[in-house]
Amino acid sequence: VNKADVVILAVPVDVAKGVAVEVLDTVGNDTLVFDAGSTKSGLCEAIAAHPNRRNFLAAHPIAGTEFSGPSAAVEDLFRNKTNIICEVEKTAFKLQERALEIFQKLGMRIRYMDPKAHD
Repeated sequence: VNKADVVILAVPVDVAKGVAVEVLDTVGNDTLVFDAGSTKSGLCEAIAAHPNRRNFLAAHPIAGTEFSGPSAAVEDLFRNKTNIICEVEKTAFKLQERALEIFQKLGMRIRYMDPKAHD
């Protein structure tokens, strides 16, 4: 993780806070970390005072189905789907740009929300 350019937290929301702190403890200055969880308030609060908070972007791509596993894969899953981003102003600008480039290449629409409003 400490040499990664991007780390995506795709874990259940009940463990995301702990995993986010562990990841932020080890990332380098230029590593973008973003999540894909469905709730934001608790996660954003858990990392609010972390020294590497500027590396984190709270994201919620609204995509997927109720099915799971390889047989449930969907081509272009994120194309034309909404990705909600919270607390963008707390993420380093160069890392915001990297994240937006990724989301753009996936074909996502971006919306910005406060974590409490999102939840």
